[in-house]
Amino acid sequence: MSQTTQSRRPPGGPAGPARPKRLIDYPRAGRGWPWKLLPSWRQVLLLVAMGLVVVVGAVIYAYNSVEIPKASAAATAQSSQVLWANGSLMGRLSGGTNRTNVSIKDVPLVVQDAVIAAEDRDFRSNRGISPKGIARALWTNLVSVS
Repeated sequence: MSQTTQSRRPPGGPAGPARPKRLIDYPRAGRGWPWKLLPSWRQVLLLVAMGLVVVVGAVIYAYNSVEIPKASAAATAQSSQVLWANGSLMGRLSGGTNRTNVSIKDVPLVVQDAVIAAEDRDFRSNRGISPKGIARALWTNLVSVS
């Protein structure tokens, strides 16, 4: 046997007791002083994977647990229309608001598409979160910091 093989053996020779293998080898056995404190690439990979699972789980939980609030009275307030007996408009009582709620079916498709194109092109296909849009906004914010 070579000298290097003999020096790696634990004291007691080949018949000596076998050291039990530890589940987590930290501080790392068989390493010198500063290097024994550095985690192995497997430990780093495990920590990164566990961190990703926790972050993804937290995002999914937060996304599913947020409830959409009901519209307040101020948001749904409309102006009152006073009509003559023949059905023509006599006047409006707005009380500070001047809107009339309409169903989405009453809005022409061209107008719907124009509003969607201005706000969010993927509106009809995404679930409210656009990863590309978030990445684009993050990049814009990082680049435009003054």
